[in-house]
Amino acid sequence: MKNLLPVGTLVTAEIVSHQRWGVDVRLLTPVQNVVGLIDVLYVTNERPFEPFIDYPAIGSQVKAVVVAHAPNGQLRLSTRNSDVDPALEQLEDS
Repeated sequence: MKNLLPVGTLVTAEIVSHQRWGVDVRLLTPVQNVVGLIDVLYVTNERPFEPFIDYPAIGSQVKAVVVAHAPNGQLRLSTRNSDVDPALEQLEDS
């Protein structure tokens, strides 16, 4: 998966569930049906974060950036503007 979705890759994901530690997602692009997670620290950095209140709605689609591949192979993503905006800008400049 590291070769297919390296760190920094912009993805579109669907929110599948809410957890105490963050949210579970399923990728829609560029690869479908890959599961991953967004840790609570990577949901937003726009204001003080409140778990569950600030989580995207289940079923919603979000833009996210790959931030890590855990040793167990789990895909870690970020929806923080400070991570997503540079990836979107780089895509527009291409």
